[in-house]
Amino acid sequence: MKIFRFTLLGTLILLCLLMSCTFAPKDDELETDENPPVTKDKEDGDEDDDPPIVLPPGEVPLDPENPLPGEPSDNYPPDDNPLLENPPGKDLLDPKDPLDPKDPKLPHEEEEPEPEPEPEPEPEPELPDLRDFIVVSETEIIFEFSLPVKVISLYLVPEREIESISDGNTVKVIMVNELDPGLFFEVYIAAEDEFENTVNFKIPFQSLNTKVPVLLINEVRTEHSKDAKRGEFIELKMQADGNLGGVRIFITSNFNNPMIYRFLPLEVQEGDYVVLHLRSYEENCINEYDGRKDESGGMDSHPLAWDFWIPGDNEYLRKTDIVYIMDQDDNVLDAVLFAEKPALVWPTFNRQDCFTKAAEFLFNKGAWTSAAGSFPTPADAVNSSASSPTRTICRDEKTEDTNTKADWYITVTSGTTPGYVNNVNRN
Repeated sequence: MKIFRFTLLGTLILLCLLMSCTFAPKDDELETDENPPVTKDKEDGDEDDDPPIVLPPGEVPLDPENPLPGEPSDNYPPDDNPLLENPPGKDLLDPKDPLDPKDPKLPHEEEEPEPEPEPEPEPEPELPDLRDFIVVSETEIIFEFSLPVKVISLYLVPEREIESISDGNTVKVIMVNELDPGLFFEVYIAAEDEFENTVNFKIPFQSLNTKVPVLLINEVRTEHSKDAKRGEFIELKMQADGNLGGVRIFITSNFNNPMIYRFLPLEVQEGDYVVLHLRSYEENCINEYDGRKDESGGMDSHPLAWDFWIPGDNEYLRKTDIVYIMDQDDNVLDAVLFAEKPALVWPTFNRQDCFTKAAEFLFNKGAWTSAAGSFPTPADAVNSSASSPTRTICRDEKTEDTNTKADWYITVTSGTTPGYVNNVNRN
């Protein structure tokens, strides 16, 4: 019995020694400070005989509740983590979120202050503006300014002597002598306001003519002869003394620019004849503004009449046409209508209905009418079919002006009389 017990005990000791040799760790697996043992704990339900998992140095063991990216998990991402992107359908910030950036208890980036608005630029100072310019009389002109001004300089072209100039909103200029009636001037003015802001103006103006004479159209030649150097002309006869400055002559067929002549200042007396020649064939055709009626030469000039000439060899007058005279204030002084064919409707000229418009204008002004007092048609105009370079349309100087065709006739051949009394012999 003793021998058996000894044998069993020895066998157990031998088995223990063998097992300790089998599971002894290798030198590179020994636990040291530099190489601590790293094993993965077993989960519940794992087999007891599963060997421990050894991870490489530096790798963190996996947490079963925090899987690797891409692996599904019932608890990922956690609903109570406000720092992670919220799932669709949820607001970015929960009103109860303790990490609300608006919470003053939590540190957050300060908002940049709004930039201050740029100051508005100071408004430009208001400069004096010229509101009106008035020619009051032959010796006085007025400037109306928006602000009071002080005149620095003022002069006229052509130059005229100035007696006085006042300052203020209304600048009054007094001339030493009367301005020539109906003459065009340019006035240059420089002025400054109370802050010494300077303004400059150049103003063209026409001086007043308060002496426009009563006058009548007296004779008209509608045809010309270049070989004989006889051009068309319009003759006026003065019915009173006056000055022709600013008086204008219009011919309707020149529809683009019917005003063909404007007179410069010229003193005339009752009974004077004034002839405007519509062509200039010779060099001695001179405008007689120097006070001498015999100054001009040229065919059809007259030593006892005032002769004036339009340069060149252009056609300004036709057999069917309308001639009228106006002063600087657009008052009609006289008119004559003539037509080659006594029709009931005015013809067009170069596709322009200029004759109808002119006849209507003169009828409304009381300058021409039919014998019945109605709107004048070509049948109510002077019949010009017989006019020629030697036969002119003449007014009957012995009858009263009625502003109708009854005042006119065609003279006989070679009966033209530019610059003196009309030939009474009729065609």
